[in-house]
Parts: sequence; structure tokens; C-alpha cells
Amino acid sequence: MARDELAPLRAYLQARTTLTLATCSGGRPWACSLFYACDRDCRLYFVSDARTLHCRHIAENPQVAVTVSGQALDWLDIEGVQLVATATLLEGAQRRRAEQCYLERFPQIAAMRDTPASAQERSIADRLLGSGFYCLTPNWARVIDNRQGFGHKLESAFDQ
Repeated sequence: MARDELAPLRAYLQARTTLTLATCSGGRPWACSLFYACDRDCRLYFVSDARTLHCRHIAENPQVAVTVSGQALDWLDIEGVQLVATATLLEGAQRRRAEQCYLERFPQIAAMRDTPASAQERSIADRLLGSGFYCLTPNWARVIDNRQGFGHKLESAFDQ
């Protein structure tokens, strides 16, 4: 997918902070909400403990589904993103880039790390930054925007 074709998807993802991640392992589905950061190529980064169910699922099956949406009371106000992605636990330079992207999106975590106001803030920052950083690389995306017309959507496949 050409970078300029990513503009609507990127704009939507960069304007929000929370995704729903759906995983499956051994026929057992799971979904959870996570904070995320998004880069220019629409890769999503989240931080999580490897012991969580969703991370254990990812270790067994890296194919995931993701939604990002807002709340709407009217059908014509529904908008959101659906993704099929590959999840990867990052290491080394990739982890450092993901952490930088994440801390730019959530500067309050960097502040807790650099100048904690309390022992609790230091503990939160240490725990978050000591956890695994994961990348969700989109394989396919759908942007839904009923404000442009009921059922309006843009679908795109990503180059692998």
C-alpha cells in the first residue's frame, strides 16, 4: 500500500489511544483493551506483560484482529478501524524505536520515569517500561466512516 493511501487510516489511528485486541489460541478466543501508539506506516505498538493471556496467545499464534472506534449513539455517526495484523514481541533496536514512539504518544510515562512525583509513579513507569513492547503490523485494514454515507468504507491490503 502506498504511503499516501494510508492517510485516512493513519489520521484515525493517530487521533486515538485505545484499541481492542482479539487473539486466539487452541480455539480459545480472547479480547482486551490496550493503549497504543502508531507510527507513519500504521504499525501499532503496545506494552504488556508476557504472562497475560493475550501475550501468551500471541506467542502461540501471532495472527490477531484489532478494532479502534469511538462511541456513537446514531448509526450515521459510526466510525472506526478494523485490522488484521501480525503481532511481534520486539527486541533490541526495534524495541527502542517502539518505546520512543510510545513515550512520544504518552509523555506522562516518560515524566513518571524521569521525574516521578511519588514512589507509586516510579513503580508504574518501571513496570511499564520493563514489560514487553509489541508491534502490530497490519496485513489488511478497513476504515469505516458512516458520516460520509451509510456503509462508507475503505479497505486496503498491505504489502508484506
